[in-house]
Amino acid sequence: MGIPVISKRGAGLLIECCMYCMHTRGHKTNVRLDLKVLGAKGACAVCWNDTVTRTWSYRYDGNETKTTEHGATAIALMVIKEYTDYTAVREAYKGTRVDYVLSRKDFDEDTFIFDQADAYVEIRGIRKETKGNTIVSAARKKLQRLNKAVGIDKDLPCYVAVVEFGQPHTRIVQK
Repeated sequence: MGIPVISKRGAGLLIECCMYCMHTRGHKTNVRLDLKVLGAKGACAVCWNDTVTRTWSYRYDGNETKTTEHGATAIALMVIKEYTDYTAVREAYKGTRVDYVLSRKDFDEDTFIFDQADAYVEIRGIRKETKGNTIVSAARKKLQRLNKAVGIDKDLPCYVAVVEFGQPHTRIVQK
């Protein structure tokens, strides 16, 4: 994935969860992912090489919420990296109400200070939108929740990324 906070092994799990979420919604490799990033619309293709088999359900059906969040994280962190000036450098501390700390993409690992932050991101995954659980309403709820964020610099940009696997599409807004 090429994102500092995600190891190669960790990326494998996130990518598999993303593939499985896409598969359970009837999508195949090279599926079009519609994007709305900071008001700009676009699209990209989500591609994978592996084959999702029946045995994958043994791995990923036990906790659909966790699988969906991991799959959404794979997409959200890639979109953040590609469409903003930031990349994820570490997980946020528990209780802050954000998921990842972001740094500028050109940060220097040798001089990086662990608590250094340039921005934050909160991620939400939705397996399939429903009338009461849409990508827009989820983004709105996450933005409201950020008003109660603790332990972060509220003067820094904070993104909310919501990934929906049914259509599929992603929305990223900034607080």
